[in-house]
Amino acid sequence: MLCAAALLGAGPAGAQESLGELLDRGAVKMTRAELVAALQNTVMSGDSLRRQGGAVRFEYSPDGTVTGVFRNDNGEFRHAGTWRVEDSGLFVRETTVTPGGDRRTERRFFYRLGDAYYAAEPTDERDAKVFKRLFEPRQ
Repeated sequence: MLCAAALLGAGPAGAQESLGELLDRGAVKMTRAELVAALQNTVMSGDSLRRQGGAVRFEYSPDGTVTGVFRNDNGEFRHAGTWRVEDSGLFVRETTVTPGGDRRTERRFFYRLGDAYYAAEPTDERDAKVFKRLFEPRQ
């Protein structure tokens, strides 16, 4: 059920696609059931939605726990916490970051186009940026 897709990088600068463009190409918003099935025992990685030049890698467990790391020019920041998918298909990840102990809540909708997965801020605005995600089985 899990499919690998290359990280977004339409060009050397990693040009981003909008939600409208993705939907026009036939992408569909993932349902709660689809996303839960795709994330259980999965490593998800890709470019940061909010911080240019950053990359994320998170491991999702079926019990709703998540661990991961965000890397950018300022260093490496570890995350540990929980994840869930609401009935609407909205993905929610709540983590504590180290160093620092900051609490973070991330909300995303996920879209599928063929074997490729995309994350977007929780909006239906067509100009919203989407970021390709790689889903791989956890080892």
